[in-house]
Amino acid sequence: MNKQLQLTPCPEIYFKDCFQNIIFTILHTHSCGLPGLFYKDTFTFEYLRTQGLLCNRDRESISLHALLGTYGVELRELLYQREELTALITKAIQQDYYVILDTNDLENVHKPDANEVRAQSQYHFILIIGVDTQGRQMIVYDSKFRNTLNYGIFPLDYDEVLQSTAGKYALNRIHLVGLQHLTAANPEPKSGWSRKWICHSIKQLELYQAYREENPLTRLDQIKNQSELLNDIINRKRLQCYFIEHYWQDSELSCRLEEIYQAFYSLRVIYQKALVRRKWCEKDQIAAGAYWQRIVTMERLAAGRLPSQ
Repeated sequence: MNKQLQLTPCPEIYFKDCFQNIIFTILHTHSCGLPGLFYKDTFTFEYLRTQGLLCNRDRESISLHALLGTYGVELRELLYQREELTALITKAIQQDYYVILDTNDLENVHKPDANEVRAQSQYHFILIIGVDTQGRQMIVYDSKFRNTLNYGIFPLDYDEVLQSTAGKYALNRIHLVGLQHLTAANPEPKSGWSRKWICHSIKQLELYQAYREENPLTRLDQIKNQSELLNDIINRKRLQCYFIEHYWQDSELSCRLEEIYQAFYSLRVIYQKALVRRKWCEKDQIAAGAYWQRIVTMERLAAGRLPSQ
């Protein structure tokens, strides 16, 4: 058997949770409106003097497991013995099921674009979308490689797939995702973010920006933490842009959010360059401060147009 299920990666959207990455990509591929289930998976800003600026997830985040079945998306978990895994995956693909596999972050499995071996070992999910029984290969999607030439889709030998499941971080289970009974219902979000949370978030951002003006960053560890924070914000802003574009179709707001996204991206570049040269200078501080001021202003303007409830 040689069969591959359809998958259209959306590399600009990224969740820290790789399971969510996979589910989102499957639903995005079939353009069924269900990615709207993720629209609450956004953030508000929270400023704490002891911890700095934080990205807090919306407290009304939707449980995907609770909702997917409502719209005909089958998501079920199966336990397996290692000797039966390849047969189990082959049968699932033959029946048009996507297969989500617990792995060790592809420990000791070759990168798709090089012959290097990954030394990482941590909890991770990959998606099996195809099987070539004659060539003894499986077609894999790994969201960690979403920005590579093949958008994270590449072949692995049977032995490499089995090897990735051998270790303390991998559980002997797979998740099957079936769209055979997908309903026509579109759970398009009818309401947006809480107006109270939006206002609170902007206020927190303003407080942080004022604090940073009075207490500028000086140490490289602070710069590194700031860069990591901005990376999280950039991913969330891209997600926010996706929902506004696909569900509220507000072109003016989309443009504003895109500008905010680009400003956060450019701001992070300043911190990243400082980390590369291992030096944070006054010129960097002035440039970063100007971006923070601009971002606060743009966030305040965009907040007035955000769909609220």
